Amino acid sequence: MIPLGKLKRLLFITLLLFGTLSVAVTSGEVSFPSLAEEEEFSDRKVGPLSRQWKLGNLDGGNSFVFGVYRSYHTMYVDLDPTPEINLWDENEFRLYRQLMIRSLKPGFITFEMTGYPLASLSAWMEEEQGEFFSSLTFGEDFNILRSLGAGVQEPWSMSLFIGQLADFLEVTEKEEVVRAASGASGLVITGGLYQLFDNCFVPSNWFRLEWKLKGGGERGSKKQEWDIKAGYRNYGLPDISNAISFVFSRLRADRSDTNWGLTKNSLLLVDLQVPISEFDSGFSRILVSYGKIIPFKGKFVGLKIGFGYENRRKYDGETKEFRSEKEELRGIFFHPVVMF
Repeated sequence: MIPLGKLKRLLFITLLLFGTLSVAVTSGEVSFPSLAEEEEFSDRKVGPLSRQWKLGNLDGGNSFVFGVYRSYHTMYVDLDPTPEINLWDENEFRLYRQLMIRSLKPGFITFEMTGYPLASLSAWMEEEQGEFFSSLTFGEDFNILRSLGAGVQEPWSMSLFIGQLADFLEVTEKEEVVRAASGASGLVITGGLYQLFDNCFVPSNWFRLEWKLKGGGERGSKKQEWDIKAGYRNYGLPDISNAISFVFSRLRADRSDTNWGLTKNSLLLVDLQVPISEFDSGFSRILVSYGKIIPFKGKFVGLKIGFGYENRRKYDGETKEFRSEKEELRGIFFHPVVMF
């Protein structure tokens, strides 16, 4: 006979893993502005944002996307109804350069509210349901819920994007003009009232300024995405040094290829932060994750493994204060991946 407490724990873990696998792991984990729809080029459309209203002769819209790891609601206004035509280029860096040049003349504004349900649930469970949260720990200190919610710095945020969108077109063998990829580049201002430290909610008026290059598309059986950000984060906390940040994220997938090479059918994320303080040196944050996916019945399934490092003062959830001495915090996390 299985004890009731252990049965509850097994049921919770089963539901949690099923949810992360089936509901929201990603269809690319797109961020605003959302990527253009996959269809023949006839007009600029931004999916999943549907044009639901107009401001004069300008198009606007909004959408909500739910995910276990990340959910967001987006509103946008397109200031440039007659975008330039950009031709697809196999060279990624030339695509990035085109996006950078276009963004010097802003033509797209987006406001977004983002939440991180799994990370927030993990912090709430540890604070309010400590005994049950502890029952999800295996070995000395591996907690499955904390691991699934790891790598997130805030429970929710609000963002403003000012920049440009671009569609990259190519001519097929049938001499049809199709959209091969879409991208966005511009300034992103993000802020919030809480941050997550050591799986605890910490009140703080924080903000982040960054320049963003994001895009992706599908061409036949191939899918690719990229996300590059460089900027500054103000933590709004006297115990944590503000930092310069750099993030590089890249996805390469091919439904017709089962190659096990490192760059084939893979996801890569590198997140680095360097503190701006005369008292700190080196990296204050390093987050690196790598995922391998394989085609399966028209989808991709796989596993993402990550390593996180932070050099800062640890937050004490009981005293609600940061400790006086800095610590080097390290952790490993695992995220199942399902892509459609």
